[in-house]
Amino acid sequence: SKGGILAKACEYINELRTTNQNLAKVARENENLRQEVSTLKQMVAHLKRENAQLRSNGVTSTELDP
Repeated sequence: SKGGILAKACEYINELRTTNQNLAKVARENENLRQEVSTLKQMVAHLKRENAQLRSNGVTSTELDP
């Protein structure tokens, strides 16, 4: 019947909307995580440079421990 087809179409549209909202949320989360990874990579690179500089000056990790 036309009513049944219309009901199924509405149900499908609602499912698509929900899926679209979920995908948008995941996309935002992925972007946030991508930015966090980028920041952490920069921090690691900075710490590696700092570590190399300390080593070149003869500072060992045991000297830095409290």
